[in-house]
Amino acid sequence: MGLEHLSDEQLQDYLDGKLNDSNYAVTEHLDSCPLCRQKLSEYRQVYGALDIDDGFTLSPDFASKVMTRVESEPVPVRPAVSWEAILLVIGIIGSLSAAYVLISTEKILLILNHISGIIGGISSKALDPILGILARKNISPMLVFGAVLAIAAIALIDYFHKHRKAGPTSMCA
Repeated sequence: MGLEHLSDEQLQDYLDGKLNDSNYAVTEHLDSCPLCRQKLSEYRQVYGALDIDDGFTLSPDFASKVMTRVESEPVPVRPAVSWEAILLVIGIIGSLSAAYVLISTEKILLILNHISGIIGGISSKALDPILGILARKNISPMLVFGAVLAIAAIALIDYFHKHRKAGPTSMCA
């Protein structure tokens, strides 16, 4: 048989009695496909639940009230990407590029040593083993420094992206 699985529309049309020409193919498929029979059974349950009349009725002007409210509420227009985020990324990339081009490895190490002297925790003796390992592996300290800065920049962008405040919507009370 040429049918793979029946679509939701075909199953609903089958239950509604709308499939005249292909009814035989649908019936044949339902006889051979347990997955489609299960979906048909679920649709029968939904149809049965919808047939139960519990006395609930909508007011005659319900649709017009809903449409009036929908039409009266302004739809906020949000840009797909915030200009803040774009400028932040451009600034970080530009800063990293400028640092890479303008500052030599020695100057970066001097800055790190100066910062470590201020902090008091890291000294040049602590940086020497790290530089030795990088030299033995033929890895540029500038590359490692750039990678650390890039990871820090990504973490910062991620933090601000996750913690930005959403503005109130018109549906909020």
